[in-house]
Amino acid sequence: MVALTKQDIRRAHTAARKQLDPDEKQAKDAAITQAVAAQAQGLKVSAYFPLASEPGGPDFIEALHAVAAEVWLPHSGKSGILTWSLYTGPDSMQPGALGIPEPTGVQHDSSILAELDVLFVPALAIDGSGMRLGKGAGYYDRALGSLASRPRVIAVVYAVEVIDFVPHDELDQPVDSVITD
Repeated sequence: MVALTKQDIRRAHTAARKQLDPDEKQAKDAAITQAVAAQAQGLKVSAYFPLASEPGGPDFIEALHAVAAEVWLPHSGKSGILTWSLYTGPDSMQPGALGIPEPTGVQHDSSILAELDVLFVPALAIDGSGMRLGKGAGYYDRALGSLASRPRVIAVVYAVEVIDFVPHDELDQPVDSVITD
């Protein structure tokens, strides 16, 4: 049996996300948002602003903001480095360098993550050992790898994206758990 490469998995999962029926995606996103919000209740968290194909849907950030003590969102920086700003509401967002909405507040380097309770991170796939597969730029692996100590890290994926094995190397950072639909 030939092992799938990271690129093989990325292509397959990206294509599968694009083929999701809109009503089915909406139901999956609602379930994910509810589960993430339950985990974020009263805590300081980081999250991601879901793109159209990513788990969470359009209500994801507002649902977190309604229940969490703080929600921190990333800015995509140069050389694959993330910085972070506190989310204060939809009026505080503007398109970032990659076209993804980002908060306009003061930016902090990834060391701010050590002060949070939970980090919700996007992924295209996750395996039983906690290895996550992102889109390939390494933003989250660099951010997580830079922390001397880190809070709980939870990957957010659709249930079908939990797979037997995610290829990984020494730069890839595992997560502690996963939330699915």
